[in-house]
Amino acid sequence: MLRVGIAIILVCGGYIALSMYFINSYTQRLLDVRKSELQRIVDLGLASLEPFRNEDYIDSGTSSMEQLRRDGAITLREMTYRYRLGENYLFMITNSGVVLVQPFEQELEYTNQYDLTDVKGTYFVREMIEVATAESQGFVEYWYVPPGSDVPERKISYIVNIPEWDVLVGAGMYMGDIEADNQAYATTSLLLALGVLLLILGIVWLALRPIAMSYRILTELFRQVRHEPDTLPVVPVADFRPESEAWHLLRDFQSMLDQIARHKQAHQEATLAERNRLARELHDAVSQTLFSAGLITDVLPSLLEKQPDKAREQIKVLGELTRGAHAELRTLLVELRPERLLQAELGELFQQLAQAITGRYRLPVETQVEDVGPLPADVKIALYRITQEALTNAARHAAASRVTVRLRSIEDTLILTIEDDGQGFDPQHTPAGHFGLSIMHERAAAIGASLALDSVKGTGTTIILTCPLSSLSTRTGS
Repeated sequence: MLRVGIAIILVCGGYIALSMYFINSYTQRLLDVRKSELQRIVDLGLASLEPFRNEDYIDSGTSSMEQLRRDGAITLREMTYRYRLGENYLFMITNSGVVLVQPFEQELEYTNQYDLTDVKGTYFVREMIEVATAESQGFVEYWYVPPGSDVPERKISYIVNIPEWDVLVGAGMYMGDIEADNQAYATTSLLLALGVLLLILGIVWLALRPIAMSYRILTELFRQVRHEPDTLPVVPVADFRPESEAWHLLRDFQSMLDQIARHKQAHQEATLAERNRLARELHDAVSQTLFSAGLITDVLPSLLEKQPDKAREQIKVLGELTRGAHAELRTLLVELRPERLLQAELGELFQQLAQAITGRYRLPVETQVEDVGPLPADVKIALYRITQEALTNAARHAAASRVTVRLRSIEDTLILTIEDDGQGFDPQHTPAGHFGLSIMHERAAAIGASLALDSVKGTGTTIILTCPLSSLSTRTGS
């Protein structure tokens, strides 16, 4: 809301600035028109004096220079009334400051006004003489009292020098009406801008008030969620008009809270399910292995006395069970701490899986892992999960006596091979939930690899995963 108000104020400020620009432009144009009119009046006066300045008239000797100036002064004075120039009268002043023509202040005529000043202390008569003698013609600005008034107004005069008479002739115009018009226009513009500003602010306030209210409500809701994350606040969606922006905003926030609650519940359920799975794994694997190891430990003393050879075999089995239990525990730790899966080498992880399978199912697993370079995290996890799934299924369903896991690279291809010598099966008639082949296919497809299965009943099963190393390098670099 504050930003909208600032934007409106800036727009109105721009409007005011533009209005002032137009006012100044209009004033300047009007001033130029006034100056042109002054030049026209002075040219008209000079034209009326032309007969007295004619050389033939001067050479006739009928009049002296003083008489010529007097005749010219009479002519200029009469023009003020003949052409109804009014306030824009013609005046004549000698270069020494003596006023010869001043129609509306005749008491000043034939008096020296060289030191006359306006209300601001400007010696405007001196300035007229300086402009006339130095530039022959020009404009002079000063403050003077108009006829019939006692209040000085800004006035502009245009003067022209007549060097042979040692005088200047000029005419002036008052600018009070222009300044009054400008002030009225500026006042009107300011009032209009203020009215428009208030109108726009009112409209914006009415339009944005619900959104501002919803913003405050959202701020409070976020504060409640931050301080009490386990308790979802009540969102007052019903307090706003349906389908309005504020209604949509709060409804979407409510949907977000509901989605967070669902994700939180799903996370809790997944955590509980994972805990239950780990508990089952501990019971099915480690606990059973340790139970078997305990039974062997109990009978070892008697076997050592009566059947030493069998005792040595059981000691070997006990070692395998212990290593398997250790491997199972390490595997479960990897499940609990996924970062361990990313830190360990694939060879170590495959060996760990092999020991766990051997310890639990008494199935020998051989691992052959070459250095294939760094792999992206998702590729590493996929290879681990696929191998884990394949080994578990081989141990549970294949009745194999040996499994081989091999990871290598040939030219530009990463190859993972998992081969067992079990009873095999028909891939077209896989019992549901028995082999997890679809899961392995999904994991392979997720990393851009292909998974092939070769199995015939009675001849074992071979799983081959292939993936271009170039694509893996690109993903690692990204």
